[in-house]
Amino acid sequence: MKPDLDSIPDSNAGPLFAIGIFGLDSLLGVALKEKEGVDLNGRNELGQTPVYLAASAGRAKTVSKLVDRGADINIARAGKYGSPLHAACVKGYIRVVEILLGLGVDVTCGSIYKDALQAAFLGDQEEVALRLSGHEGVVETEEDYEHSLEGAARSGFLRVVRRLQSSPFILMAENQNKADKLKKKVRKAIEGGEVNVLRQFLNTQATNENALDVLPPDSVCLAVLYNRRDMVEFLLGQDANIEAEGTFGTPLRTASLLNSESLVRILLDRGADVLFDRRLPCGRRGRTSKYHDIDVTKGLQILPHTHNS
Repeated sequence: MKPDLDSIPDSNAGPLFAIGIFGLDSLLGVALKEKEGVDLNGRNELGQTPVYLAASAGRAKTVSKLVDRGADINIARAGKYGSPLHAACVKGYIRVVEILLGLGVDVTCGSIYKDALQAAFLGDQEEVALRLSGHEGVVETEEDYEHSLEGAARSGFLRVVRRLQSSPFILMAENQNKADKLKKKVRKAIEGGEVNVLRQFLNTQATNENALDVLPPDSVCLAVLYNRRDMVEFLLGQDANIEAEGTFGTPLRTASLLNSESLVRILLDRGADVLFDRRLPCGRRGRTSKYHDIDVTKGLQILPHTHNS
């Protein structure tokens, strides 16, 4: 309760901040009448406004009433989350988001996030992101589309990915589904361990004989590096290269450095070559990984003796 109380200034505007925090909208008329001339857009010592606090607390009705009385919804640097809309997006208050969208809020207004969708992605709020992606004016340009698709892929929001790849985004989707542009989104999905999202991206290439070309050459190594076991198994099921090197050498070497028994076991069971790095030309080993002198057998030491023999 104390952080809420700290947001209420000791001034004539204090009751407005209390109304915003606690949703006491029935008292708004009385407060404005008693405190004639008080600024609805005034800020407390934390830079917050009453409507920002209401949005951040999920007080949808209070937000609406404050706006009816003249509160500004397009106000940046208003608090920890930058703006009323972005605060509601991060916290998952979808009703507040819907009210603000209906009032014509600027989805890019804020000081912390690029736009409302980014706030929803970073707040792990899929329902909010889905609602935003279907609202006119949120995804307007190809740049907006690219950032939105990348964010959805990284967050694992499969429903958002599917919406962005359907009408009315079909023309943008066709451009983004070209291999060179799709690879970036695929990489984000692998890093995030989002198998269903990656499967969706591959499905968009189903008519392409070289559909798997959108996978990064080091896709297995990338999944290992981010400790994405399910993704490693999925990629190996797609015949991804089990020996292709990444930052720390082969997938097996990377798993050994991470001391990950489960990943080492999976890679060995799928035929990873313990001696692969040693057979590479010295120049290539030195270029691809400064850790090439670390013996892969470190990983074998954490497994049963059947793998050590």
